[in-house]
Amino acid sequence: HSEWVRQVRISPCGQILASCSIDHTIRVWDYKKGEEIITFRDHKHVVDSICFSHEKADEVLMKYVVGSSNGSTEANGKSASKQVNGVSEKNKESGASASANGSDVKVYTPQFLASASRDKTIKVFHITSGSLIADITGHENWVRSVLFHPSGKYLISAADDKTIRVWDLEKQFRCKKILEDAHDPFVTCIDYNMARPMLASGGVDNTLKIWECH
Repeated sequence: HSEWVRQVRISPCGQILASCSIDHTIRVWDYKKGEEIITFRDHKHVVDSICFSHEKADEVLMKYVVGSSNGSTEANGKSASKQVNGVSEKNKESGASASANGSDVKVYTPQFLASASRDKTIKVFHITSGSLIADITGHENWVRSVLFHPSGKYLISAADDKTIRVWDLEKQFRCKKILEDAHDPFVTCIDYNMARPMLASGGVDNTLKIWECH
């Protein structure tokens, strides 16, 4: 990166990580090798937030890969596919697992990455092909945070336009719900409770809010 790094995320499989920066880029890394796998340069402003997909989301998103237009990537799709799939195949061959309280937990290599930017857009990338599969617009100010819903059916975002928005992945990323005036003046961060249908948000108004999701 040539400017400050705004956020870094480690994938669930623990093999790759992603970073986003003031330099407008998103980079995916094989951190064990210390190598950059691919760079996405599709945003036109600071990228503030990124999030790896999970298995349920990937099942929904894969239908958008065939015929999708490539984004502006530094590495070509073939190269990226070889490297990321290589990590995935290695996990399968070795039966990769993580130990938690003495029990084995299966790991999964995510296929997609979502990003939120000050260009007011959310983008979704297919990591293995280097494709930009979704360019989501609707927010009226900087988008600060993005995450995948546990069901895999939705993408949730928060922005400086005071709103939290829910996007339907099964219906061409159509906006399904808007929480108006969630925080005043800006919503800065969100997170989802994986055990219960609850969303937490934080804002410049010095408050935290808990939203019950139905």
